[in-house]
Amino acid sequence: MDASLAQKSGSPTGEPAPQHGLPFTYLPKKVVREAVGGVSNSSLAEKVAKGIIPPPDKIGSRALWRSDVIAKWLTEQAQKAEAEREERAKAARYHAQRMVDARAKRQTGDAEREESAKTGRGQAQRLVKARQSPSAPAQAE
Repeated sequence: MDASLAQKSGSPTGEPAPQHGLPFTYLPKKVVREAVGGVSNSSLAEKVAKGIIPPPDKIGSRALWRSDVIAKWLTEQAQKAEAEREERAKAARYHAQRMVDARAKRQTGDAEREESAKTGRGQAQRLVKARQSPSAPAQAE
């Protein structure tokens, strides 16, 4: 929809400004279907039946939605989507940090094990040399 048309009409959907003095217009099914993502008539009816989309007002034989109700619902949906995106991003950052921490812990553990192995080899080599040396008390007879 052209933004200038929406500004001229006073309605977020581009419908003509209300002539009845109320702060909203009535939107036909086609406009609501487009506003909620281009769904089919049956999908729109299903979403209304499930309470996902606000129900229309019955005016005579027509089902019409109030523009203020649909605008509020669309705003709420956008806020929910943004909150879900933020939550997913937060979870991704948390898991990424856990992976970094685990990698650092593994690397620290590897370095400690390597240092321990060096120290252990050094002690073992000293013990072997001590047993082989002629000045060791175990070989004195």
